[in-house]
Amino acid sequence: MTEGKPIPNKPNRNQKDFKIEQAPTPNNTPSIKKINTNVDPTELLKNLDLNSGNKDESVKNILKGVPNAHQLLSSYLQEELGDLEGAQSDYIATLPVEEKQIMYALKAQEEEIRAMDYQYQLELYQLDAKYQKLRNETLYKLRSELINGKVEPKLEDIQLGRDLIKEQEANDVNDDDDEEEIVTEGLKYSGIESFWLTCLSNLKTCSSTITDRDSEVLSYLTNIKLDYLPLKKVGEEDIFGYGLIFEFAENPFFSNDKLIKTYFYANDTDYEGGLVYKESRLLQPIEWKSDEMNVTVEVHVKKQKSKKTGKLRSLKELIDVESFFSFFSPPDLSILDEIEDDDEAYEMQLTFEEQLGLDYAIAEEIKSDLIPRAIDWFTGDALQYKENEEEEDEEDDDDEEYTDDEDDENYDDDEEGEEEEDEFAGVDKQQPPECKQS
Repeated sequence: MTEGKPIPNKPNRNQKDFKIEQAPTPNNTPSIKKINTNVDPTELLKNLDLNSGNKDESVKNILKGVPNAHQLLSSYLQEELGDLEGAQSDYIATLPVEEKQIMYALKAQEEEIRAMDYQYQLELYQLDAKYQKLRNETLYKLRSELINGKVEPKLEDIQLGRDLIKEQEANDVNDDDDEEEIVTEGLKYSGIESFWLTCLSNLKTCSSTITDRDSEVLSYLTNIKLDYLPLKKVGEEDIFGYGLIFEFAENPFFSNDKLIKTYFYANDTDYEGGLVYKESRLLQPIEWKSDEMNVTVEVHVKKQKSKKTGKLRSLKELIDVESFFSFFSPPDLSILDEIEDDDEAYEMQLTFEEQLGLDYAIAEEIKSDLIPRAIDWFTGDALQYKENEEEEDEEDDDDEEYTDDEDDENYDDDEEGEEEEDEFAGVDKQQPPECKQS
């Protein structure tokens, strides 16, 4: 497989709530506090023709002999002009040679930091792999046996689990104070029916892809495992990633007893220092027992009259439909290299980007949320935790918006109280976008 061509984002900077989630340095001009000086920034800017084609030279001429003027002008431009095109290049142009060279050195150092972040992620990956192997051999093995009725639960585990649940429900006004007596004699444990289907149906992203037909197939799902691939060096490239293993009981839909989806990481980190996906692969395609049993398609039968014999014949047409099991058919990005028309390639790229985004989101949800906390997704406790987490994020966003609105109101009040000549009449004064940096 080949990696897809990157698609440039085209954000609308005029949008009020526009934000840059991951803005690479140095595209974000650093925020600088106003500097105490007797020089009025408006006096500096009176002689600056913002519509001039030679703005860099104009800026340099104005700043000659003015202490800290390049910092002062940068601060003023950011606060009053916001995202005015060319402001950042003007700011960089005003830096003394020494500061520019320090800036270049810092940028080079940033690459060394990224390289160190990558080495950290490699070591963390190997530590995760070590403990995942231990979990699979002990705790997760026992979990699977309990779910599928292969072993009976121990009395001490039943008691501890019940106490933990009662502790969680301590604030429930409907909680029954009468302690239930634990009886184990004469019971025949056969596991929990549709355990993993229930878990997947409670996951936000996964559940959005599960259809009624998918549910029938997923009722045969007996286990989901996570295995880390051993870290290997091939030439200069590190090969590493993980596999999601879906184990199925015998069923009328397909003959596979396992479906294994493998994810590989790129030899790089994202802007926040985390690993990024390179590609995903399916070890073996799903072997559907018939087209009618294939839940990723609908079978349409058409009657057609033969021109030679005049007899009617049936033609079968397979129409792709939305399905959770499309997760096991990752897009083949090599198709992009075969498309000659640029517009068609771009549209196909957009489709692949959407499919890959969903693919990686489902994988992360299963890997990071479901597998470590399967019982909480079965009971629904994890849903409450996620809802609280999302509410906190929304409250943080609301606080930021409220602060922005307050600032706008204060700015309007100042304008009403003071009637001064506007040095930037006719110039777009939109505020700079809020940049989230980590």
